Amino acid sequence: MPRPRQNGFSLLTATGLVGLAGWGVALGAVPELAGTPDPWGAAPLAVLGLAAWMRRRREQRIAARLRDLRISVCLPAAPAAGLRDQELAFSLAGQGCWHARRAGWQVELRQQAATAPGWHLSLIRLDCTDPALPLAAAASLDALLRLSRGLLAGMEQPGLRELLDCDLAFPLPGLAAAGITALAEGGFALHEAEGCRAIAPEQAEALLLRGSVVTAF
Repeated sequence: MPRPRQNGFSLLTATGLVGLAGWGVALGAVPELAGTPDPWGAAPLAVLGLAAWMRRRREQRIAARLRDLRISVCLPAAPAAGLRDQELAFSLAGQGCWHARRAGWQVELRQQAATAPGWHLSLIRLDCTDPALPLAAAASLDALLRLSRGLLAGMEQPGLRELLDCDLAFPLPGLAAAGITALAEGGFALHEAEGCRAIAPEQAEALLLRGSVVTAF
């Protein structure tokens, strides 16, 4: 027995059937031509049948290829803890100067009373000897941090975008309080023996400057 076809009729069979059907339709629609059938009258319909058959074969081949595809997407594993969740701890590097390192960069925060504006924030790459890159300057610490975070958010490098996107911890050596935290959401918190409480930006700035008078070794 002939092997059955999975894709329907063959090209010759499909073309012949469509042609015969068109011939019959033409004869039925025009009774005057019933006695003198013209074999070429069904040619346009045969061409349409050939085009439909070829289109069906193409669609079936495409569908078969899609069924054979095995596509898998592998996404990189998320880090155990994002930079956003890590506190950036600054250390005292001299009077009115603090340093912190993160993601291959060193953040330098400096207060220079002789210059206007007085607060400056610079970045230094740890893997090269390039000079410090001044990022922002402002008249107050609060304004400086808000400006620096806004500038870093537009950087192309992921490490820079998230460099200050966290709580910033500053020590207060020589004072009764343990330290000050500049919150990622904005505002300042003072850590004391009794607990933690919110303080005004001006008070946080004054305490940091007073604590930086003690030289760090």
